[in-house]
Amino acid sequence: MAGRTRNTELLAVLIRHGLTRAAAVAVAALGQRLRELSAAAGVEAAAMVDASTGEQLGDILPGGPFGVSIAPHLAAARRARGRKFVQIHTHVGSTSFSEDDAAVLVAYGRIAVVTVSALDGAWYVLSETAPRRASSARARRVIARFIDEYERLRPAYRQRVASGEIDESEARREHPHEVWQRVKAELGLRYDRVEPSDA
Repeated sequence: MAGRTRNTELLAVLIRHGLTRAAAVAVAALGQRLRELSAAAGVEAAAMVDASTGEQLGDILPGGPFGVSIAPHLAAARRARGRKFVQIHTHVGSTSFSEDDAAVLVAYGRIAVVTVSALDGAWYVLSETAPRRASSARARRVIARFIDEYERLRPAYRQRVASGEIDESEARREHPHEVWQRVKAELGLRYDRVEPSDA
């Protein structure tokens, strides 16, 4: 029952970020497949789907343990005029978005939503609160603001680990999550985390 409840919550979150139900269902299913591939190989993986139809764009792309190049997906999306896409990838460390993940969202006009299907079963979803023109200058601002806030919070997370309040893996998971919670509004971003079903 918990798995079903979480899947219902995930679909609701994806729809709130602007996806159709068909696309949300496709993202959830493909994210599960990517998670299984990543768990088996120990590397990140990425896929792209149409934000309206849920149709997959191109192949699943394998990466390394700390990243995956989505250049082939971005090139294919540029050729697909008038369509918007959802970028799905895994994070082996089960962390939230990096600053580069968010930069892809704001720098590429064809990307409507970016998601992370984390290996611990959590999902992270990022989109813009209102339609904006794609902007590399804005992408640089997003990166800078994320790094500033990440560094500002670093001493507090070091202290929490040193005191035994949380362990290193929990700090790696919670630190970027807190950053996005704090900066999302000023950057015009909508951000959600859907916890694993056993959380």
